[in-house]
Amino acid sequence: VTLIELNGTVHLPPPSSTSKLSSEAGVELGKFTLNSGGSPTLVIGSHVVTGKAVEVSKPYLLCRRQGSVGSKRKRGGSGEEDYVEGGGSGIEVVGVVTKKYLFDAYPKTITRAIA
Repeated sequence: VTLIELNGTVHLPPPSSTSKLSSEAGVELGKFTLNSGGSPTLVIGSHVVTGKAVEVSKPYLLCRRQGSVGSKRKRGGSGEEDYVEGGGSGIEVVGVVTKKYLFDAYPKTITRAIA
């Protein structure tokens, strides 16, 4: 598994009622390409940024939460609700990150000629 690391801030448009942008949906950020030498390039809108492939110093585990995380239940006879941990949750290891593409340079603006 390979990680993509960006330095800076990525501003996404606010989700509208008609868009499918949610916490579960993927967001298309830009176009990622590798040249013949293995150097990565990322085009985001009208900007292009080049990066480099780097081995991580310590591998990362990529995990996914399974089952329910917690639940609310009534406390005693008071009618108040408490958040209770547990309830059949678990963690699945999806992969191990050993390499990352690091984009730490300032992006360059792409200008196109108007025909």
